[in-house]
Amino acid sequence: MSTTGKRQLARPVSIVGAGMSRFGAFPDKSSRDLFVDAFLDLMKNLDQGMDIEDIQCAYVGNASSDLFEHQGHTAPIIAD
Repeated sequence: MSTTGKRQLARPVSIVGAGMSRFGAFPDKSSRDLFVDAFLDLMKNLDQGMDIEDIQCAYVGNASSDLFEHQGHTAPIIAD
């Protein structure tokens, strides 16, 4: 499929907020703890009038958890 052609989304999509944890070394925190920090930051930045129940999807970025926690696939950590 050509990447230069104009594609249309099947439905309207909106980014309503974003959150992240601090960068640095935190030996006392796990990936789960850092996710909670990022989620709480998201809640502070969520568009006014939005309810957490309205969120249908979340995308999570991660670097190096496989090196530090031997867990390369972070979905099980986050889903917990």
